[in-house]
Amino acid sequence: MFIVPCVIVISLGMIYRGVRQQEKKMARYGERALMQGPQQTATAANDSNEGTPNTLLSKILRRKTKSIKQSNSRVVLQRAFAYTCSFFLTWSWWIIAVVLAFAGAEVPNAIWYLVSIFGPLQDTWNLFIFIYPKVIAAKSKGGDVTWWQAFV
Repeated sequence: MFIVPCVIVISLGMIYRGVRQQEKKMARYGERALMQGPQQTATAANDSNEGTPNTLLSKILRRKTKSIKQSNSRVVLQRAFAYTCSFFLTWSWWIIAVVLAFAGAEVPNAIWYLVSIFGPLQDTWNLFIFIYPKVIAAKSKGGDVTWWQAFV
């Protein structure tokens, strides 16, 4: 019974770790790799050129690459957290019912109603989590778009 939540948390953690490792590998091939030319080695040899345009550009690109890298990892982490919350929101009532049944207590009908209501809603939560970035993108493209129009 408690193996499923552990498997979910571990699996989503492994996905996040994989994305993070891939981002670290890909950082070598971004804009920073293009900056490693003869101009950068010349400015690296001469530390007194802190105000040169090439040095300023490389600092800006480093900040931009770092913020993009963090944002991609953050998106994966937020989605993993949202899917985990969806699971626990749906199945917490069933877990409560099973724990009460194993304890020998009578499970109230309200708990069984909640199990019956929230069980089918798990797919709805997953749909909302999946479609949320697409709705946000549609709202940002269109000027005066309602949430429903962006969803449809």
